[in-house]
Amino acid sequence: SGMIVFGPDLKQPDRTSQRFGKTPVFGSKFFITAFRTGGGVRGNLPEGRLSVLKTRLPYLSERVSNPIPALGGTDQESVENAILRAQALMKTPERAVTCEDFETLALKANSKVGRVRCLSPKNRSQADGLSPGTVRVLVLPQMTRTNSIPAPEELYLKDELANSVRDFLDDRRLLTTELEIIGPRYVFVSTEVAFVPAEGFAVESVKQEVKSRLDRYFHPLFGGALGKGLPFGRPFVPGDLFAIIQSVPGVAYASKLSGSIFRIEPQSGNETEIPIDLLKNMPLETDEVLCSRTHKVTATALSEMSRPEQ
Repeated sequence: SGMIVFGPDLKQPDRTSQRFGKTPVFGSKFFITAFRTGGGVRGNLPEGRLSVLKTRLPYLSERVSNPIPALGGTDQESVENAILRAQALMKTPERAVTCEDFETLALKANSKVGRVRCLSPKNRSQADGLSPGTVRVLVLPQMTRTNSIPAPEELYLKDELANSVRDFLDDRRLLTTELEIIGPRYVFVSTEVAFVPAEGFAVESVKQEVKSRLDRYFHPLFGGALGKGLPFGRPFVPGDLFAIIQSVPGVAYASKLSGSIFRIEPQSGNETEIPIDLLKNMPLETDEVLCSRTHKVTATALSEMSRPEQ
């Protein structure tokens, strides 16, 4: 139980009280549009995931739901990370001059910012047609960790978040700097994998683990070897696929590997499919980042591999 206080009730110079704001009548219905609660990253849930009350409350229906996603939760900071953050704060700029400045400040602009990459014409390899004095800030939104493959609506930068970051950086940029706040371009990865299972392992569990690791590795926010997403502009490396598959306990070896890379043209919206060449890395542009789409995993018995064709 708790108490909701309306007001405020302010003391006046003549020692009388005056209430500001409207106090609803007894029995009124209230609709809570936003609230904060604990739970860390585990509390970030997609739309419709909440369905059961953890604690029963009197006079409150046991039927609950969340019509919008719960976002912005973070785990408690470790002491080691707090020390590193304190050191970084000592040299964190309040003016955005370099690309590092823009990236650092953009992450502070809004808790819904997941990752940031700054592109500037000062670096010729990152120019991408930028005119002198223009800084392009790529903002990847925060996402729910419970989704191994991000939902489409999580991937793209919403105007509200873009405007929030722009307003924050506008107050800190040089007057001669032009800002572009956009989302990254995603390059989607789909694969078909077959493997020979090792003896003594549950095949279905191994299949699920292979798929989960492929989904997770190409997650734009939580993927990569460090769990922080693969770097912007990093090429697609087919050798990563073999390393992921072979790292799963219960996999003897990969017997088949194929797939495609999908690029979406920003102007037309048309999608281009590029078959994966297992012998070549595929370069990415500086504003592109890899993202999982679908991964089909099957297990092949060793006897089937050695069976002669009829």
